[in-house]
Amino acid sequence: MNRAKSAKLLVQHGAPAGVHDNVGNSGLSLLIEKLPDVAIEALDQFHSVSTINRKEYFFLNYLATAAKEFLMHSAAHGKCISIGNEMITAHTCNPMTDNQKWRWTQYNQLQSIFNQTCLGAPESPANFNRVKLSACDPNNKFQVWVCVDDFVRLNGTILNLNYGNVNDIVVLYEGTGRWSEWKVFGEDLLVCDKRP
Repeated sequence: MNRAKSAKLLVQHGAPAGVHDNVGNSGLSLLIEKLPDVAIEALDQFHSVSTINRKEYFFLNYLATAAKEFLMHSAAHGKCISIGNEMITAHTCNPMTDNQKWRWTQYNQLQSIFNQTCLGAPESPANFNRVKLSACDPNNKFQVWVCVDDFVRLNGTILNLNYGNVNDIVVLYEGTGRWSEWKVFGEDLLVCDKRP
């Protein structure tokens, strides 16, 4: 049996992810090297082991975060929200580019994978205002989003993310038509289904 299989077997049978073999390799490091998908299974054990290598920690967190990334897709237009030239636009969906990837933060913010900023609204949000990116701030109420059915709504308002105007810009809009509906690209999930 090779080292990767034995490491996987150890973790599957409840051995601590930080257990070491006879040459000093931890079961977790072998999983990362040979079977990164299985390494995610060891994440819960990993967080309870204090002697784990920092490289393993960052790699596992990367794997866990990557699984939570998604693209926001407008079925009405067949496009995804995208960052381009300091504006939030919509373009043909491309899961291979980071400027269309998002993730939820623990504060109900939508964070761009591309530049680690958060999607937000102006301080006096109104109909047809452009959405914008700014440094993520857990105290910024203009970066907090909720879902109402298929709509991604600025918390505490009736303003939804909307796409469909001539300039390809994503705006806030009071309407609840198809141009304000968003799903996870490639999955039959609401955007809020990806929240932690």
